[in-house]
Amino acid sequence: MMRTLIVRAIRVVGQALVGGLWRWSPSRDLLGIRTAIFADSGVAEVSFQRINSALGLIQRHHPPTFDRIRTQVRGILGFGTEHYRLAHWDNAARLCVVTVHYLQSADTTPSHLALTLAHESMHARLSALGAKYADGRRAHLEVICAMAELALARRLPDSALHVERVQRLISNWASAGEAEWSNETMRSDELTDLRAFGVPRWLISLVSRVERFLSRRAA
Repeated sequence: MMRTLIVRAIRVVGQALVGGLWRWSPSRDLLGIRTAIFADSGVAEVSFQRINSALGLIQRHHPPTFDRIRTQVRGILGFGTEHYRLAHWDNAARLCVVTVHYLQSADTTPSHLALTLAHESMHARLSALGAKYADGRRAHLEVICAMAELALARRLPDSALHVERVQRLISNWASAGEAEWSNETMRSDELTDLRAFGVPRWLISLVSRVERFLSRRAA
């Protein structure tokens, strides 16, 4: 009973954090999609511009993907500096969360970002259909989301730069199995990122224990 209450409390805190960032961060309506960025004003301005450009590409060149974003995604939140992922779908908040690190990178073009939004919006669609992201059942869902990227990549003006890369991703993910998407791999990547940022060892140890605890409860 106590463990269940702890798990619920941690999840509520996490949901409250994302919800608070979504409500109180500077936001704009970009092509009918509310977008909020948790960053200083200079970074936020660049992020808004890049997301707007990416959404414009999707709207012009692949309307089905744009419609999926508009109908399945509550909005887009720019938050986080982690390096082990570019973005993720927060199902509880129904938000596509894109890391500020990715948004401000000089290597992030509107096309790259458009493909990321296509990928995460397919996660939103799959979640709405009842897909379960349990350990050992994620690889095929990632392949489906990469196929959504491919559908968009084929329509982009610079498609030649992206189609081969996405096809290679699909092939690798389809043959590699579940190891890359396991809870253990995600925990390891997260802890490595925390160490790189100089987070104290005691806090990293606490995070690791909490995540292992949550993982056992979800199993």
